[in-house]
Amino acid sequence: MKNAKVEIDSLLEVIESLDTAYELGEECIHPHTGLIVTDTEYDAIRKKLTDLLSKYDKDNAFLKQPTLSTVTASKKVKHNPPMTSISKANGTLAEKEDILSDWIKKVMTKLNYSGDKKNGNPIIAQSFKRDGVAVSIEYVNGKLSRAGLRPQDGINGEDVTENIKYVEGVLETLPIPVTLTIRGELECKISVFNKMNEKAIESGEKGYSNPRNYTYGSINQSKDPKETKNRCISFTGYTIENFDKAPYSNSIDRAKWCNQTLKIPFVRVEPFVYSSLAKMESMVSTLDYEVDGIVLEVNDLEDQEQMGRHGDSQTGNPLGKLAWKFKEKSAKPTVKNIVWQTGRQGKITPVLEFDAVPLAGTMVKRCTAHNVGIVTSKGIGIGAVIEIIKSGKIIPKVIDVVKRANKVDIVDVCPSCGSKLELIKGNDAEELYCNNGLNCPAQNIGKIVNYLSVIGVKGLAESIVEGLIDSGLVKKLGDLYNIDYNTLIKSGFSERTSVLFLARIKMLSNPEKIQDNKILLDKVSKAGKPLISSQDFIAAMGISNAGKGTARGLSKFYNGDIQRLLSATMDELKSIDEIGDITANSIFEFIKGNKDEIIELLDHVDIEKPKTGKLTGKSFVFTGTFEKKRSELQKMVEDLGGKSSGSVSKKVDYVVVGEDAGSKKDEAEKLNIKILDINGFYDIIKE
Repeated sequence: MKNAKVEIDSLLEVIESLDTAYELGEECIHPHTGLIVTDTEYDAIRKKLTDLLSKYDKDNAFLKQPTLSTVTASKKVKHNPPMTSISKANGTLAEKEDILSDWIKKVMTKLNYSGDKKNGNPIIAQSFKRDGVAVSIEYVNGKLSRAGLRPQDGINGEDVTENIKYVEGVLETLPIPVTLTIRGELECKISVFNKMNEKAIESGEKGYSNPRNYTYGSINQSKDPKETKNRCISFTGYTIENFDKAPYSNSIDRAKWCNQTLKIPFVRVEPFVYSSLAKMESMVSTLDYEVDGIVLEVNDLEDQEQMGRHGDSQTGNPLGKLAWKFKEKSAKPTVKNIVWQTGRQGKITPVLEFDAVPLAGTMVKRCTAHNVGIVTSKGIGIGAVIEIIKSGKIIPKVIDVVKRANKVDIVDVCPSCGSKLELIKGNDAEELYCNNGLNCPAQNIGKIVNYLSVIGVKGLAESIVEGLIDSGLVKKLGDLYNIDYNTLIKSGFSERTSVLFLARIKMLSNPEKIQDNKILLDKVSKAGKPLISSQDFIAAMGISNAGKGTARGLSKFYNGDIQRLLSATMDELKSIDEIGDITANSIFEFIKGNKDEIIELLDHVDIEKPKTGKLTGKSFVFTGTFEKKRSELQKMVEDLGGKSSGSVSKKVDYVVVGEDAGSKKDEAEKLNIKILDINGFYDIIKE
């Protein structure tokens, strides 16, 4: 039971990290392995979490999370009707043709169609399936009322009303005073995305992973909605809902009406012709926006509604639509070389190199094979012919081996530090690991990048950290704070890069906005030690099995005194509520091996202890959805010295319930824990 809770907490930490990266438009890097996570892998992580919660929630409701669509709840827009996805025709060409043929037969049979037209209009219409961020925008009497993103449940979408006003293609006031809902895709044009990426890299920041992630991060600029305008994203509609007096009866006319009368961009909808599917797919590389298929739909809107939905009448996929997915472009290069790389946790990953081949709009000349087991089992060596795709349009991935190599060579020493490697065999993989820890430069890069990210240092790309390590300037975390301007210049770093590094390591706010290097350097010289919360400091250490939740528990238990934590015993660690035996052992062993480095690091930073106040000693659980993000409510509690928990137990003082509160409310009633609504919560913190 305890192990299950540890695994659930770990999965939640991973999902939170990946969701945060996604929202910021950054590459989704697994916080434990250091590898890029594809869409398929992300879905698998969520499924694993769902399965665990489903299994252990039968008798242990405290394990069940309030929502799996997002780790932190936020202000919601309830979509009516729900925003659902579309059934897909995926797979081989033959498989897709079978799915399409079956769908057309069902349409013709259910609607009693004959021929290919109704009232002179085509039976089926088609349009490109835009690959952006789905949003629903509501207008009342022609005035923009509210806007929400499409959530996993299709109903409770994240509110982006203020931000949407600064998106190209969105009008605050329509040309005519109509009440309706326009749904469509937020996207960043490819040409614009490339420019924004170049601009970010020139400023010393990490580039964005892809247009869709960038768009999602752009619409979530919560600190200042106006900043959304500077992110240069646009809106294109694909349907209209809740319009009682629509002057159109089919999809093709609806698109024309939206473009011409409402003056809001709408996807181009045309009559369906089977031969055009291949033609449209061949056009993808010429488009300035991302698409991943073609939407086919019953053209007559009343008939489309009559087709109904799969399963649930509200949230099921519409039977009157089908998404014809494009084939993922593949290439079959010959492996010329294998480079073995050491990751943040010491895992050795084989990277395959080959002559550059065109793939999904870029020239690709290397891809990962993920682990040594794949290389040995599939015969991947120099001379092997592999088939690769760009998974999620982001990273190249091996999907098949066309021709095995005559010989497969495996490294036995770490390519970074030269230490002997350990082969670990699992149920479905074989992994090579370097156990040299921080003495291994490659692991040091990952550890340092993780440290900087968690404590909140922004804009320091991994390439900068790698350069510092390669130059011999940084071997451990404390070295980051010992570097001065002249040393950086002598080591070959540019003046601007050097000044920005020093400003960012001091955690100065928005240093890139100060263009004069001398002024910025003067600010650096006058800055004191950076202030880091004890919780972030602990989480930034990269302790195995110890994520943000564990760091929060340690910070509270030791009242932010890191020196006390460094003297912790195993029994003491096991006594902390948030920590199980496995995690306690990981923490104990980590401290034993890294104590001196942590003590040295403490000389360069100031640690902010947990806040105390009127809620000190009180524990809160939030369940359901609220207007504010759950993380904001939890911060209110913590700022007043209280504790926020993810599970209900006898140690909890209050359970605060929002809309759609789940089983945690029932559990609180069984345990006679005081239940508050949001107003009751506000009354307590204002007392």
